[in-house]
Amino acid sequence: MVKLAPQAITLKSLKDGDFTDVFPQFYRLKNTKENSAYHNHQSVYDHVIAVLEGLEKLFALAFIKNESLKAKLQTYLVSKLDKVSHQTLIFLATVFHDMGKAEVLIETALGNFSAPGHELTGVSWARRCLQQVDLTEVEKEWIYQFVLAHGYMHGLVSVKLQRSDRDFFAELLYAMGDLAPGLLLFVYADLLGSDLQQADPNDYQAKINAVEEMIGWLDETL
Repeated sequence: MVKLAPQAITLKSLKDGDFTDVFPQFYRLKNTKENSAYHNHQSVYDHVIAVLEGLEKLFALAFIKNESLKAKLQTYLVSKLDKVSHQTLIFLATVFHDMGKAEVLIETALGNFSAPGHELTGVSWARRCLQQVDLTEVEKEWIYQFVLAHGYMHGLVSVKLQRSDRDFFAELLYAMGDLAPGLLLFVYADLLGSDLQQADPNDYQAKINAVEEMIGWLDETL
């Protein structure tokens, strides 16, 4: 079987439906809708596409004013884990990050939705789908770890709103290794692709500010 080149999986090709046979579960997410502060009856598919759009803008690093940090992040994005760049791996991991929500989506008594454990079900789908993509086992494992950890990084951003101990967060980011920059860029894009700005603009801006500050701390670890 000829495997799909990872660089062929682009925002345009996903939106054009080029991979309905390769990633059928991704397109089924059009029928899975969420309702919460982050998602106003938004389908998971539409959300992921919006996150990918935000991610592609963030890859330009225009929001970073620290030239030293910008240069380090540019180097990080183009550097290869094995055969594929971190930028491509972050993009692919983002495609899969919410793919497991359909199986675990639950509705609360208030009419809101949550998807507990979707990180694990997302890894399960990634394992199946990535068998058809030309990645090394090291690269696949990196994506699995990213999908598994994306919810934790959101949690750290929430903790950051209540705690300003820079050394505490710097140590955690250092422990995450080369996942940390990608996860922070992802969380930024995930906020951009949500409906939180309309639902709670103050919380949205506070989290954007927190993510930007945490990205700034990467200057010490990259």
